[in-house]
Amino acid sequence: MRNRFGTLARAHELTLPDLRREQAATPTTLAALARTIVSPFEEQNDRRVTIAGPEVVVGGHAVTSLALLLHELATNAAKYGALSTASGRIAVAWTVEKDVLSLSWAERDGPPVDGAGNSEGFGTSLVDGAVKGQLQGQIARRWDAGGLVILMTMPLDRLAG
Repeated sequence: MRNRFGTLARAHELTLPDLRREQAATPTTLAALARTIVSPFEEQNDRRVTIAGPEVVVGGHAVTSLALLLHELATNAAKYGALSTASGRIAVAWTVEKDVLSLSWAERDGPPVDGAGNSEGFGTSLVDGAVKGQLQGQIARRWDAGGLVILMTMPLDRLAG
């Protein structure tokens, strides 16, 4: 629990320069944010989570939205998904094409997947609200035999703030 609070605190620190409208010495990037969020869910030197994509600067309220979104996905993976088993892995990857960010969260080698749950909880609402609301994007979930895959797209300009 302490690690998770520490993660949220570090993610919050990434947002402070933008929220105070000060220029950060080093801009917050999607890679830095993702690595910060997933770090407490990995053992030391245990690279069960891969993060890959071109540099994408994230600012303002988009940092908070993405931090909450990634934290919810990581927490769910630790409770129910790929990170709940010793062999589970997650790949977080993104591309940018024509000013659109395409972001995927793919879980593999976790517990057997039996498809979508019967009800949508707070976490699903939080993730959907962040993607569709603040970030004005789209989200799709796919429960493959290998694990959950979440595909998100959002306009790149929404990530600036």
